[in-house]
Amino acid sequence: MRWMAKKALRLALSARTSFRPSQANIRVLTYHRFGDDTDPWTISADVFEKQIAWAAKEDLFISPESVAGVLNGSAGRTSGIIVTIDDCDPSVYAVALPILRKYGVEAVLFAITDRIGSDNHMTAAQLKSSVDQGFVVGSHSRSHPHMAKLDAEQLQSEAALSRRILQDITGSPVEMFAYPYGNKQSISPETRSALEAAGYSIAFTSQMGAVTPGVDPLAVPRLNIEHGDPVWTFGALCHGHLDDWDAACRSLGLSRFQY
Repeated sequence: MRWMAKKALRLALSARTSFRPSQANIRVLTYHRFGDDTDPWTISADVFEKQIAWAAKEDLFISPESVAGVLNGSAGRTSGIIVTIDDCDPSVYAVALPILRKYGVEAVLFAITDRIGSDNHMTAAQLKSSVDQGFVVGSHSRSHPHMAKLDAEQLQSEAALSRRILQDITGSPVEMFAYPYGNKQSISPETRSALEAAGYSIAFTSQMGAVTPGVDPLAVPRLNIEHGDPVWTFGALCHGHLDDWDAACRSLGLSRFQY
């Protein structure tokens, strides 16, 4: 019921705003799994390809590295979208990456290091192959905990150790982190300090919004892409018409509902 309440609001807002002009700024899209399941986090291959093809035709895709430039004001291009994928489900390698390669789209894959090679996570070889193909791998922690509930030693392990493991696997620097769960309750001054000390330059939340100059680089908002969204909702997300999603939810008392 909680997810359905937010879903209804999401569809209503996107329908109401689908014909407004595009809003400038960068938006970071979040995907999870790909296939035929109907849970909120699984997108079919057909829908995913239609989304990627449409955005490519609109010339919306930009490099993941553009985020840092937007935040510090040095970016040449200050509008567009970036693809991120959390959890590194095996379907990412089997389904999503071939489609992204087909359209020349870069993406950031956020791995959970304790799960690498398990039934619900890509293998180390697949992570290395992804980097070799031009994709970026970032950390989604070691064990996917609520980071703000951890002590200093646990935070260091989740942030720094996961980064070292991924760097050893991929042979490339790991500079991006995605908070598990990513809501406001997952982030604290202590988590921010742990990420900074571990060497991350960018950390993404699951709070909705656009990337604009001055946003905290260790609390960058993203936009969730969900199962069942019609084409016009995806367009509304990409063009900034749901940037105020969290504010709309709070106004209706839905802010505590998590997907």
